[in-house]
Amino acid sequence: PARRLDRLTGLVLLAATAIALTPTAPLLLRALAGERPPMQGAGRFAHLLERRSLDEEASRAHPRFPLDGDPGAHDPRSDDPPGFDEEGDEPGAPARLQLGIASRGVALVEEPRADGARVGAIAAGELVMVVRESGGWVLVAKHQGGSMVMGWARRSEIAVR
Repeated sequence: PARRLDRLTGLVLLAATAIALTPTAPLLLRALAGERPPMQGAGRFAHLLERRSLDEEASRAHPRFPLDGDPGAHDPRSDDPPGFDEEGDEPGAPARLQLGIASRGVALVEEPRADGARVGAIAAGELVMVVRESGGWVLVAKHQGGSMVMGWARRSEIAVR
């Protein structure tokens, strides 16, 4: 009987400890999981939704020789700021959300340039939210693995509804 009482007491203490530590579980799991890629949220792209100064845009250096492995690397570049669209989109205009569908597999890049850093991908037929259009590029957002990813894709690769 004493042994059973000790086991029962141990189980009750273990259960009480588990209940007390439950709120800290996400923090502990994040610490055990190690380094995760940063979440691609809207905050990272907020500067693209607002008017940027032309001086700041002009001071940004572009690589002299694009990567040859990128199929769109030799497309002509525009000197206009990312918020400017030659079809009437003003740099200070508010963003308007539209639904889009990827016509094929698309790589999302960090900036509206063919040689921009890759931040994600869209599968063919996948639905995305088109946040902004700029020249031949669209800023799209999609959910991926419980987080939101935003990046630029070529306008010709996204069918806007």
